[in-house]
Amino acid sequence: MKDHAEGVSLFLPLIAIAVGFAGCQGASQRYTFPVTWPKGLHSSSSSGTSVATAGPAVWVEPLTLDLGEGNPPQKSAPGIPTNEVLTHLLIRKLQRAGVRVSERGAEYALVGTVPRLGYTERKGYPRKLFYTSQLSYQLIHQPTGAVVWKGNLSQDFEQTVLVNTMTKLPEDPDAPEHVLLDKCIDPTWGAIASDIGAFLKKKPSRK
Repeated sequence: MKDHAEGVSLFLPLIAIAVGFAGCQGASQRYTFPVTWPKGLHSSSSSGTSVATAGPAVWVEPLTLDLGEGNPPQKSAPGIPTNEVLTHLLIRKLQRAGVRVSERGAEYALVGTVPRLGYTERKGYPRKLFYTSQLSYQLIHQPTGAVVWKGNLSQDFEQTVLVNTMTKLPEDPDAPEHVLLDKCIDPTWGAIASDIGAFLKKKPSRK
């Protein structure tokens, strides 16, 4: 998996006068992902996962969110911490990749940090949003402490939004998070799980 930007346009009926606003640019605003998981945000990996019963066991350490400076949306309602949900999502991806996920004391430990997770909105017409996610990880052989596999994967996605100025519908407040999950988080987590799964299939289980 490699970094790349992908464009998508959401076309709604436009009145002719809207053409006159084309090219108008506005200020950019950067947002980090909320610290609590937005209600109603679900991944495609939430069901239908088989559990591996063979192969080396892996313990997944809770992911660390290290997003640095940003401008988080005003979303502070109580809920499940985002790092817990992202950790669970990674576990589901690993299980789908045939990895046997176990408790502490497993042969391998997967340690990960999320340094980028959010989006930048460029206001004006057309409205543009630039999404990004990144996960840095290490797979550690616990009996020896050796780092046997490591990586740093990211995914970017660009969205252009054209709105109907005559029949503007109420916006879903979690819409950017839905796009970020579908276009950036899911692919990144899935690629990492596939890489680790392929690596472990070549390794005999030993302690």
